[in-house]
Amino acid sequence: MRRASTSPTRCTSWPTCSAAARPPPFPSTPAGTTALAARRSPAGPSRAARADGRARRAPIIRSGPPRNPCAPRPFGRHCAQRPPIVSFSGDTMVLGGGAACAGCAGRPRPPRGMRLQRELFMRLSRSVAIGSLLACGVFLAGCRGDPASRRTRHMERAEAFAAGGDWKAAVIEYRNALQADPKFAEGHYRLALAYLRTQQPREAFQSLSTAVDIDPANLDAQLKLGQFHLAAGQGNPAEEKALLVLAKEPARVEALLLHSGALVKLGKLPEAQAVLRKVLELDQGNLNAALALARLAARDRRFDEAEQLLGRAAAAHPDAIEPAMDLALLEEQRGAPDKAEAVLKGALARKPASQELAARLAELYLRRGNTAAAEAVYAAAVRENPNAAAPKLALAAFYRRQQAPDKALALLEAARAATPDDLNVLNALAGLNAELGKADEAEALAALVLQKDKSNIEARLTRARVLVAGNKLAEAAALLDAVIESAPRRGDAHYLRGLVHRARGENARAKSAFMSAVDYSPANLNARLLLAEVYVKERSAMLALEQLKQVLARDPENPQALKLAGNAHLLLGNRTEARDAFRKARARAGDDTTVLLALARIAGDEESYDEAMALLAAAIERDPEAAGPRLERARVLERRGDFARAEEELAALADAHPDDATLAARRAGFYLRRGDKAAARSVFVAAAERGQSLTAALNAAAFFVGQQDAGEAARWLAEALPLAENEIEALNTIAALYIQAKLPGEAAGALERAARLDPGNVRSRLTRAYLALAGNKLAEAAGIIAAVLDENPRNGDAYYYKGLLHNAEGDRIKAREALAKAVALAPENPKARLVLAELSLAERNAGAALKEIEELLARDDENYQAYVLKGGAHMLTRRFPEARAALERAAQLAPAEPAALFQLALVAKAERRADEAGRLLARVLALRPDHRPALAAMASHLAGTQGPKAALAFIDEQLAAHAADASLAASLHEMRGGRLVLERRHDEAAAAFEKALELAPDRISAYFSLAGLHLQRNEMAKAIARYEEVLKTRPDNVSAYMALGVIHETAGALGPAEAMYAKAIERNPNFAPALNNLAWILLQQGRDQDRAFALAERARKLLPDDPSVGDTYGFALITRGLFATAITTLQDAARKNPRSAAVWFHLAIAYYRYGRPEQARSALAEAFALSVLPWGAR
Repeated sequence: MRRASTSPTRCTSWPTCSAAARPPPFPSTPAGTTALAARRSPAGPSRAARADGRARRAPIIRSGPPRNPCAPRPFGRHCAQRPPIVSFSGDTMVLGGGAACAGCAGRPRPPRGMRLQRELFMRLSRSVAIGSLLACGVFLAGCRGDPASRRTRHMERAEAFAAGGDWKAAVIEYRNALQADPKFAEGHYRLALAYLRTQQPREAFQSLSTAVDIDPANLDAQLKLGQFHLAAGQGNPAEEKALLVLAKEPARVEALLLHSGALVKLGKLPEAQAVLRKVLELDQGNLNAALALARLAARDRRFDEAEQLLGRAAAAHPDAIEPAMDLALLEEQRGAPDKAEAVLKGALARKPASQELAARLAELYLRRGNTAAAEAVYAAAVRENPNAAAPKLALAAFYRRQQAPDKALALLEAARAATPDDLNVLNALAGLNAELGKADEAEALAALVLQKDKSNIEARLTRARVLVAGNKLAEAAALLDAVIESAPRRGDAHYLRGLVHRARGENARAKSAFMSAVDYSPANLNARLLLAEVYVKERSAMLALEQLKQVLARDPENPQALKLAGNAHLLLGNRTEARDAFRKARARAGDDTTVLLALARIAGDEESYDEAMALLAAAIERDPEAAGPRLERARVLERRGDFARAEEELAALADAHPDDATLAARRAGFYLRRGDKAAARSVFVAAAERGQSLTAALNAAAFFVGQQDAGEAARWLAEALPLAENEIEALNTIAALYIQAKLPGEAAGALERAARLDPGNVRSRLTRAYLALAGNKLAEAAGIIAAVLDENPRNGDAYYYKGLLHNAEGDRIKAREALAKAVALAPENPKARLVLAELSLAERNAGAALKEIEELLARDDENYQAYVLKGGAHMLTRRFPEARAALERAAQLAPAEPAALFQLALVAKAERRADEAGRLLARVLALRPDHRPALAAMASHLAGTQGPKAALAFIDEQLAAHAADASLAASLHEMRGGRLVLERRHDEAAAAFEKALELAPDRISAYFSLAGLHLQRNEMAKAIARYEEVLKTRPDNVSAYMALGVIHETAGALGPAEAMYAKAIERNPNFAPALNNLAWILLQQGRDQDRAFALAERARKLLPDDPSVGDTYGFALITRGLFATAITTLQDAARKNPRSAAVWFHLAIAYYRYGRPEQARSALAEAFALSVLPWGAR
């Protein structure tokens, strides 16, 4: 039954006047391909006519036989075999024609008058402006009429080229027509179809978009554009286009098929099935609809229904091969590969020349491991199609996969001899020669292809492979960028680009390229393997295993995949799965050293030391020169307590490899674990002083950063910088170490160098965000992190820094969300879990902290910081035995680190084990002599066990030892003053406090200690007079104003105190103690809150680590209603000064106002407990 068209007939106005729309001169759609490719006639032919009638249609331009291209024509008309009169070179229009064809060459020259016209035209074109020339219509050989006629002429030529299959020439002519009339929608549509024929999908998409922008009623363009969206996996825009067409033509089959495909993409399977059934109602024999319905049924495991649909499709289309291929897949899904084989064999018997059926049957055999049968099928296809190149190419590809390159080469040479101009054969030969390392042969073959087709993608990729293999990375990168620009969905191009980035050490960009390669070429196992390798290096084990699962599904015995899977399981703490993977790799690849080493490491971790030593002996026997097995043997000896033999092994390795910085670092690590810092320092420095080793310099710098020796760290980082000139990852490491050493300027310099090498490097950008966070530049950090996440939405590190940002902003809820996302993306990465645990501890939520810690320790049971936090969580709930066990494990893992030992001392004190607490504190101070909490705790311990004199003697000893460190000496003098106050030696105490202020004028606590002493002695007037005398001789002495302000404030005279602080600020606007105290007074009095907030905020920026300043700023935030930020700020202050009742009280207020009554109650109890103690005052 014929269906009348519901769309209006459009007059295209070309060639001249026909109002009847004409069908395009494109061949019919092959059987089995989507019906969406067919363009229906606006006149509304029947479905049958639309299905196969296009091949019978006449060209659009004229009826009857085509005009002889060399027939005489008026002056100015070029023959069809010449280049077009108006052509394009890049974006430049070129006027003129080329050489005539053979037929034209023998034609008589034009009459003399015509020649004179040409000569005159050429002269005028050199001397007269184009505008004047256009006005001279008598000489119009170049203008050639109005835009409408030029458009018509170029469209005629374009259609002629298209009818003859010369699509490149057609593209040029369509563009010429559109230059004459840029608003010609039909021209844009025809140009898009031509672009598709020349494999230019991006340009086709742009032309289709332009066509529908100009003429939204062009339903053919709308459909084709919808196809693009569907192919790109964009269900929503594809559905939008389908519905737009169906609103005008509800029964249009092509639109219904597009709609069903979009619904499948959107996961709306029942709706998709309903649409497909409607298609079959309109066109019972529609093959595409039947196949799609069958596939959906099989997807839902409705196998019988799918089989019935495929049977009906096969009966309706006996010549189609798709039903048989789908039925074979269905049988495989059912678990019946023998039936699948029978289906394909039967179809191949009916169509022995079908290359697609042969390929599908061979793939089935390969999946079943029957390579001989697969080879026989490929060979039979070659015999059935002796003159075709495609079967030979398929068999050659099979030989390449089977590691038989000689057979593949012989077959391709035979194919070339039979079809010397076949570009596919030449490309395959070039690619195989590139794989075999025959660079010259590969280059020559690729050049031969590019002579015939200069834009040929395969040949350019072959050249890129040769360049990568020859380490010509810059040239390869430029070529690959051009290929990706023209063919952005070529997975192999992205894979090669990833190899370039990998060779340059640009891991982040390599990962991005490999991800694109996998997206566009899911069957590229090499891309998946290298992407998994990057993930393992990043400790993103789950993401690595996702890729490796795909590789091992297709190649279950791939040794590289098995080794990577073993390493990924180790990152997750899954030793059993790791052992299984490594054992399979060993069975496949033999006694590979890396596999033996991994198995030995697992055995050592499980304390199966004899098994580990046996495996290591086998590895050393296999490769006596390898350092890895001997290093692991030293590790096993250390774990079993044989330290002497372990040290001997490490020393022997150092002697054998004196320039190996990694070995030196392992040896130094051994000494650090033994608590011998001096030996570790000696090893690091000796390795670095050997010179010209970037790794050694970085190792030395990292050691000194860990020892908080910024000077030595800066020295070795300065040594490393010139060696890292072109090493972007090394520059990132240097920047991070500078940040940890609190040298932000130097860090920024290293990051600038990294940015010059690779502005888009993700690690560099995130390190820059870390630097901004460290400098409290939150807006800058937020911008960087947001940009990285826009480009890399699955980057766990970016979410980690986002969590740190929100924490710095005081938004704990968003901080937790971001950190949880970081954990979800990279569950084996410890950083985010550690911060989550710290946040929970800061909120006194021991249960939540322990949950994160246990998750972390399940994956890494040697994480020192996790055990320290675990100890802190148990201390919070006063579960001292559990706290002791965790902290002792931490101390065992890192005996040279003081944090666990100090916490153990606090546990011992809480358990009333004074002697043990003293010994532990002594160990802390031996490791870190400037550990301030340990110094204060030791003084308190000595005062309680040996008396005040012992405490003062200890402080005096420390003052002598740390006289060069003004900040630490000021802290010790204040500590000494406090002890002297308790002994009622007030004059000496006052002198100690004044000395502290002399060394550190911004030490707020010392001002209050001194003022408290004056108040206690009832000497306020005397103290005021003393400072006023100072101001008479030195009126700009800021410290004197500050002292007077504190004295007045302590005495309750807030007015005079405010005046003194204001004078101090007037003389030094950045004097943080005065800013802080003035803000506090204003807040206490509830006046001028904006000024108070501004003062407190400025003080916080100047003294971010002072808990008193943090307390004031936190209280100011409460008055502003910024409770989340206040909680973060006050928690930080409480960590730094846990004995301040005022801080805990303000934290309780913040919790309560934020709607957290339980935490508020806990903080208030802490404040009450402290308020009755002598150190509980503000």
